[in-house]
Amino acid sequence: MYEAAQFRPWLGIGVVVVSFAAAFLEGVGLGLLLPIIEITQSSSPTDADGLLGLFVRFYERFGIPFTLEYLIVSLGAVMFLRFALSFVGGWLRAILGVSYQRELRERLFDSLMYGPVDYIDEVGSDDLLNSFITETNRAAGIVMATFNITEIVLRGGVYLILATLLSPVLTAVAVVSLTVSTLLVRYVLEPAYAVGDEVANVNDELQTVSQASLQGARDVRLFNMREEFVDRMHESLDRYVTSNVRLRRNQAALQNLNQFANVIVVFGLVYAGFRMTSLSIARLGVFLFAIFRLSPVVNQINNRLYTLDGQLPHLVRVRDRLESLAERDAPATGGDQSIRTVRRVDFDDVSFSYDSGERVLDDVSFSVERGETVALVGPSGAGKSTVIALLGRLQAPDAGEIRADGTPIGDLDVREWRERLAVVRQDPFLFDGTLRENVSVGNRNASDRAVERACETAQVTEFLPELPDGYGTELGEDGVRLSGGQKQRVAIARALLKDADVLVLDEATSELDSNIEQTVYEGIRSLESEYATVSIAHRLSTVDDADRIYTLVDGSVTEVGTHDQLLASDGTYAELYATQS
Repeated sequence: MYEAAQFRPWLGIGVVVVSFAAAFLEGVGLGLLLPIIEITQSSSPTDADGLLGLFVRFYERFGIPFTLEYLIVSLGAVMFLRFALSFVGGWLRAILGVSYQRELRERLFDSLMYGPVDYIDEVGSDDLLNSFITETNRAAGIVMATFNITEIVLRGGVYLILATLLSPVLTAVAVVSLTVSTLLVRYVLEPAYAVGDEVANVNDELQTVSQASLQGARDVRLFNMREEFVDRMHESLDRYVTSNVRLRRNQAALQNLNQFANVIVVFGLVYAGFRMTSLSIARLGVFLFAIFRLSPVVNQINNRLYTLDGQLPHLVRVRDRLESLAERDAPATGGDQSIRTVRRVDFDDVSFSYDSGERVLDDVSFSVERGETVALVGPSGAGKSTVIALLGRLQAPDAGEIRADGTPIGDLDVREWRERLAVVRQDPFLFDGTLRENVSVGNRNASDRAVERACETAQVTEFLPELPDGYGTELGEDGVRLSGGQKQRVAIARALLKDADVLVLDEATSELDSNIEQTVYEGIRSLESEYATVSIAHRLSTVDDADRIYTLVDGSVTEVGTHDQLLASDGTYAELYATQS
C-alpha cells in the first residue's frame, strides 16, 4: 500500500494538500456555528475567550462587522470553498487511481510482451487476462482508497481539535470510547483479506472456465462437454456469489455495528455534558455536533480499511506477477549489434533443457546458407520445434552457440534479427483483422501487387473467391472463418511477403491436401535462391529434395545426408519413410 501510494508523488501530495485545506475549512465552518448561536442568544461576545475569542479577534482585525448576517455569509462562503476543494480532491484522486491502473496494466503488458514466452505457456492466458483486466482494476482502487482515508483522517483531526478546544475532558472520554467500540467491532468480524483472497480465486476460475469454453467452443460441442463446462461455471458463480455476499455482509455489519456503538457514545456524552460540565448551551451544542461529525468519520475509516483489506489480494497478485516476470531471464533482451542481411546460419553443439531439467537438445549442429534448404525430421518429441524456438530467440541455449554469418545471434539486436527471420508455424495464429492485414503483418508497407504475388505463391488465391470481401474480408478471432489449411496458406503468404533472409517452415503444410501442398512447395522452391530455408517436416515427401536432411532422435542428430543417401543407409529416416509410404 505504501509503494502504491508513492505512485506520482507530487499528485499525491497535491491530493493531501487539497484534502487538508478542505478539512480545515470544514472545521472553520463548524466553528462558525458557535458565534452564530451565541449571537442568536443575545450574548455579547466582544470580550469572549477561547474558540469564540479567536473569531472575534479575526473579524476585528479585518474590520468585518461581527453580526449575524456577516457570520452567515461567512459560513456560506467557507462551505462553498470547502465543497469546491472536496470536488478538486475527488477529481485528483480519480486521476491518481486511473493513472495507477494504467501504470499497472502497462507494466504487466510490457513485461509479458518482452518477457519469456514460456512464462505465458506456464501460467496460462486466462490467468494473465484476469490479472490484466480484473486484478489491475481492483488494485488501482487501493490508491484511491488510501488517499480517501487520508482525507477522512484529516477531517476527523479537525473535528478532534475543535472538540478539544471546547472541552478537553469530554474529548478524551469520547476518543477512548470511540476507539474501544471501533476495535471491538473491527476484530469480531472475519478478516477481509481472507474473503478478498477467495474472491480473487473465484475470479481466476471464472476467467479460466469462460475462456476455455469460448475458445474451444467447437471441441466442447464435438466431445459433448457442454454439461461439464456449464456445471463448472455454475459452481464458480455460486462461489462468486457466496464470497462476494460474505464480503459485503461483513462490510454492512461493520458499518451498522459501528454506527450503533457511536450512537451510544454520543448519547453518553450528551448526558455527561449536561450533568457533569458547566459548558454553555452554545459551546456544548457545537462540541456535541463536532463529536457527532467525528463518530461517522471513525466509522468511515473502519469501513474503508476493511474494504481496502479485501482489495489488497488483487494488488498483491499483480505485484507478484510483475516480480515473477522480472526474475525470469528473457532471451529476447540484450544484444545491440546491428544486422542488415544474413547469408548463413550455424548451430554449433547446441544443447537445451527446460526448467524441469529434461534434456530436449543435446549437442545439435547443422548449418544452412542462402539458396540452400535443410530439413529436420524425426519422431514426435525429438526436439525439432525447440530448434525453431532457439532460432527465433524465444529461448536461449544452455550450451553451444547459434551464429548468423559468424556472429552469435545473442549479440544481435533482437528486433533486427527477427526482421531477417520468417517463420511459418504448424498452427499459426491469425489476428482479428482483414486478410490483407494478416498477410502484411511482417511488411505493412507492401504494395497491393506484392501482397497478391505472395498470396498466389501460397495458393491463398485458390480460396479467395470464397471470401465475401476478398482481401478486405474480416477473418475473425484466430482466423475462425478459415479452415486449418487455409490458415496455413495465409501464414505462408505473410512469411513470403516479409523481407527476410531465413525462411523457417515448421510443418507448414500439414493441413493441406497433397495437390495444394505440391503447388505451394513448387512456388516456395522457385524462391529458394532468396532464402536460407530450414524445414521441419513430418511428411517426408515434402523434403525429399532438400540439400541436407538431419534426423533428430531424442534431441540428438543421428543421421545427415540427402534423401537418397539416408534411404540407402537404412536408418531411422528410412524406417520413417517406409512407414509413410
